[in-house]
Amino acid sequence: MNRLLLFFTMLVAWSSALAETKPFMIERSEVITFVSEDKEREYELYIKTPRSYSSNKDRSYPLAFLNDGHLSFPLASSITRQMSSAGVIEEPIIVGISYDKKTSWQISRTRDYTPTKSLDEKNGYSDEARKNSGGAKDYLVLINEELLPYLRKKYRINPKKEVYIGHSFGGLFGGFILKTKPQIFDYYILSDPSFWYHDRSILNIESTTSSIKTNVFISSQGTEAVKDRTLCMAKNANDFSNELKISLPASSIEYLSMENETHETMYSRSITQGLLRFLGK
Repeated sequence: MNRLLLFFTMLVAWSSALAETKPFMIERSEVITFVSEDKEREYELYIKTPRSYSSNKDRSYPLAFLNDGHLSFPLASSITRQMSSAGVIEEPIIVGISYDKKTSWQISRTRDYTPTKSLDEKNGYSDEARKNSGGAKDYLVLINEELLPYLRKKYRINPKKEVYIGHSFGGLFGGFILKTKPQIFDYYILSDPSFWYHDRSILNIESTTSSIKTNVFISSQGTEAVKDRTLCMAKNANDFSNELKISLPASSIEYLSMENETHETMYSRSITQGLLRFLGK
């Protein structure tokens, strides 16, 4: 075979290999567009059902509900697959929610996850995002009155095992739920929550002492060596945990300081440890 013929043969083989490529898909997953009743907001929902979901139609499953869906959904999918395959936890229905598709992700994340308006937040994304801050109350109404009822109707969710999972601003929003409507979820996993936001305004939100029983796992970076104490994740998380023990005395509140972790590395560990506690067999 001469060199020219060999070259064309290899080129054809290479082209065929390329034609056979396809995007990686997460098994048993789907993407659903969820539009608010007033048509003002539009989110993608990333949903994965357990392996036995289609064959065991009489069974209900825990719900793992996550914000920052583009990041958290594939992460939770991998973690729960590994742990449930080993028989360590119950495999949940996973739901990750995107940012509002009708605006930028910075504006959506700031508006939806922050409980108070902070126009001069030095750690904010942009001036426009800061202008839209403080919309957590409306976002929670959307989740509680529209999204969760939709999910409960469409999927076989165990109503006594609904888990909220949030990291950073998502953890801040979880803190807001615990302060205002703790009964919405049965379990909360808050990973390195941004309780520094707006000079720790989350700690100033009124929380009426309640007999509601829920279960909370809060984790933070394992250090308090930060010059600006307002920004110290560990101190803020610990202070919030102690406050919850007073406002929700019937609940189980656990705080864990994770040594040798950073804000960017600890989310997977937080999910793992939280699910072990709440969905462990």
